[in-house]
Amino acid sequence: MNETSEAIVSPIRDELTRLDNLLSQRLHSNLPFIMELGNHIVAAGGKRVRPTLVLLSALACGYHARDDRHIALAMLIELIHTATLLHDDVVDGSAVRRGKQTVKSLWGNSASVLVGDFLYSRAFQILYEINHSDISQAVANATNTIAEGEVQQLVNLDKKRISEQEYIEVVTHKTAILFQVACYGGSLLAEHDAAEQMAAFGLELGLAFQLIDDLLDYKGSSDKLAGQDLAEGKLTLPLIHAFEHASAAQVQTLETALGNCAAVASVREVLQATGSLDYTYQKACHYAARAHHHLMSLPSSPYKTSLTQLSQFVVRRSY
Repeated sequence: MNETSEAIVSPIRDELTRLDNLLSQRLHSNLPFIMELGNHIVAAGGKRVRPTLVLLSALACGYHARDDRHIALAMLIELIHTATLLHDDVVDGSAVRRGKQTVKSLWGNSASVLVGDFLYSRAFQILYEINHSDISQAVANATNTIAEGEVQQLVNLDKKRISEQEYIEVVTHKTAILFQVACYGGSLLAEHDAAEQMAAFGLELGLAFQLIDDLLDYKGSSDKLAGQDLAEGKLTLPLIHAFEHASAAQVQTLETALGNCAAVASVREVLQATGSLDYTYQKACHYAARAHHHLMSLPSSPYKTSLTQLSQFVVRRSY
C-alpha cells in the first residue's frame, strides 16, 4: 500500500486484521486440497477494497461493535468477490492476477471453478449467520446480477462494437453492484437512515473504480499487466470511445490489435490521439464526484473521512 491507502484504512486497521484472521479460519476444510488453494488465495491478498467499504460504511453510519457482524459481512463480500475472480480466470484464460499465478494456471480450470463454488457456499453460510433479512436479500440479488453481467460480457466478446451505454450496464452489473451492496449492507447493520445514500455511493464508486481499471490496461500496474483486456478482446470504454472518434486507418489498427496483447503500444497511441484515455479518466472522475456527494449527509468521523479519501483515491490509481 502507498501512504494514501494506508491513511484510508488507518481507522479500521484492527478490524482488517481480525478480518484476515477470520478469513483464514473460515476457509478451513477437511479436504487438504481446498486448504492449499485457500491459503494461496489468502496469500495473494489484494487491496480489500470491498470489505473496507463494508467496515467504513458500517462505522461511519454509527455501528457499535456489539458483535462482529460487520467483520462477517466484510468477509462474505470478499469471498463472493474472490469466487467471481476464480470463475473469471477460467472464462478469460488468465494466468496471472495481482502479480501472482492464478489458481487456474496452477491447478487447472476444474479446481478454479469448484473452489469458486466452495467460496460462494461458504459466503452464504456466513450470510445465514448474520441473520439480517434485508442484507440477505441484497446479497442474493447482487450475486444474481453479477452472474448476468458475466454472461452479458461474454456475449459482447462476439460483437465488433458496443455502445457506451451497453458497456456501463455491464460494468454496473459485473463490478459496481458488489460495491453497492458492501456499502448498503454496512449501513443496514448500523440501522442508519442513510442506507439508500450509501448504496448510491457504492454504485458510483464502483463505476469509477472499473473505468480506472480500464485505463490501467493500457498503462499497467502492480495489479494488472498492460494489455490483459486487449488480449481477451474486451471492448472497454477507452476502445469504445476510440472506435467512435478514430480515422479509418486508426480503426484498422484497433481492429487488428483486438486479441493481441503485444499490440498494446500501437493501441495506446490511437487512444491518446483520439482523446479516449482522457475521456475515460474524466468519466471516472465524474462518477467519483457523484459518489462523494452521497456522503454529505453522514456525520463527521474518521470513517467518513476515509470514505471521502477513497472516492478520491480510486481515480488517482492511474497516476
